[in-house]
Amino acid sequence: TTQYFKKTSPTNLDHTVDYSFSAWIQTTSTGVNYIYSKDGASDYGIFLRLNTGRAEAFIYQNNGSHTEYMSKLSAKTVNDGKWHRVGFTYDDAPTPTLTVYVDGYADGVSTITSGTKDSGAGAIAVGVHHIVIGYFNGSIRDVAVWTSLLTSANMLTLATTPLSESGLSPASWWSFTDAASNTTINDDATVGNNNDL
Repeated sequence: TTQYFKKTSPTNLDHTVDYSFSAWIQTTSTGVNYIYSKDGASDYGIFLRLNTGRAEAFIYQNNGSHTEYMSKLSAKTVNDGKWHRVGFTYDDAPTPTLTVYVDGYADGVSTITSGTKDSGAGAIAVGVHHIVIGYFNGSIRDVAVWTSLLTSANMLTLATTPLSESGLSPASWWSFTDAASNTTINDDATVGNNNDL
């Protein structure tokens, strides 16, 4: 599909320090499909994508050359046509740690870095890379972002409990329950990062 959500200047979603992301996805794609993308100040920032049927979290360096700071690919595949809760957490200190989650459980951890992390203000996109490549071929719903570090228990809760009942408060949350009848997607969190679909 070529349907996606993008906001050029989101409020309060910078990935300067800790960062967490979670979403439900359903797909059978084997290609490179972007689930979530957050641009940085110097390069392409941070994202979660589908790669060879697996969830991959990726962070760029801040050198403007599109080089990797760190990444991790899940061990499990998620392109079986069933709904899966996928996400990642980035713990900035004392040791930068990137963890990929599938259905509530950590499925890959990396502490290997290269260079300096890209961060800061920039566009966000759901269902595509923010430069509008790599459309997600499938369905996405209940997308949430935190500018803080969620625990493993929090990530399991997100896979087993509706976000509205989880007690967790994302910086932005797009449930996409309004997507069928509206062209504007509302941010169900308090920040108000609404935008057109």
